[in-house]
Amino acid sequence: MMETGTFLNEKVQDYIKQHFIPLKYGSGSDAGQFLRLNVKATPMYIILDPGGNELHRVPGFFRPDAFIAQLETARTASAGDK
Repeated sequence: MMETGTFLNEKVQDYIKQHFIPLKYGSGSDAGQFLRLNVKATPMYIILDPGGNELHRVPGFFRPDAFIAQLETARTASAGDK
């Protein structure tokens, strides 16, 4: 749903491009990253600061506007640390 819907949404793409550097890990070849980030189920979207510290964790599937709201929460958490 995220790959075929939410991530194809132009507003979501623009928001991510403007505010984040996206990385994608798969559960097979990137098992070490899943362990390091304590991912127990997918999909899981983890927002990290430039130092690799977790700011926000977004589990599950979201419609575009709800996903952007989650990303805004992550940005607010990041701004609060400055």
